[in-house]
Amino acid sequence: MGAGKLLLGLGVLGGIVYLAVRKKDGTTSGDGSSGTWTDDPTAGGGEGATDDNAAGFDWPRVLQAVSGQEGAYGTLNPNDVNRGVSWGIIQFNQGAGSLGQVLKRWKELDPAGFTTWWQGNDRTDYGSQLIRILTDSSDAVRLSVALGSGVYADKLREAGKLAVVQQAQQELAWTMYMFPLLPLINDVVAGVVFDRSVNQGPGFVKTLLGRILTEYGPAEAGDWGGRLEQFRVRAAQGGGPAAARITARLARVTAALA
Repeated sequence: MGAGKLLLGLGVLGGIVYLAVRKKDGTTSGDGSSGTWTDDPTAGGGEGATDDNAAGFDWPRVLQAVSGQEGAYGTLNPNDVNRGVSWGIIQFNQGAGSLGQVLKRWKELDPAGFTTWWQGNDRTDYGSQLIRILTDSSDAVRLSVALGSGVYADKLREAGKLAVVQQAQQELAWTMYMFPLLPLINDVVAGVVFDRSVNQGPGFVKTLLGRILTEYGPAEAGDWGGRLEQFRVRAAQGGGPAAARITARLARVTAALA
């Protein structure tokens, strides 16, 4: 997507910043087993990160609301619409390449632990092999390894208990599907847009926001609800036969964050 459309998309968000709310307290992400948000990316310090209070929404709470529709850290879907396995709190997908990115980040955070976790009895570094395959530019290569059953599937499920894996999943959820899409917004809007970014793609979301801004202009103070309703409706329409399921899901996300 061109820079112009991206700016239009971000302009919509600027239009609804009037309704940004203060961050709420006390919510952690994931399935509650042992995971907590360890490095809130809205708290500053990272490239382009914003001040936590200025962010206007509670990222762990938003992540929990969306991951509640997807799964826990170790949840594995063996066959995600013929795109290989999907895994974790927002079901990072094998065919799409996001699963490989999580494994790559896990290794960056804990190289020795990652190697040990995946090392075979023959001392082969299967973890590095997995990363090479699952981050390959070829769709066919990424899907060439069977992860839906056997030792790979077992290890992915069990890895969800590791704090470093939970951190890697949280970080990638932010960097791949949220940041910098939503610099300033409230919890409900953040949750709805993040949910669609996860399920329909960041490119789809940015294009949709740009079209809404082109047709309706920036939201006036107090009028973000109309823009959000347009987003909900058009996101569902973009899902084709899944429109009813998308509408129902967005209603659940909204209810979780209201």
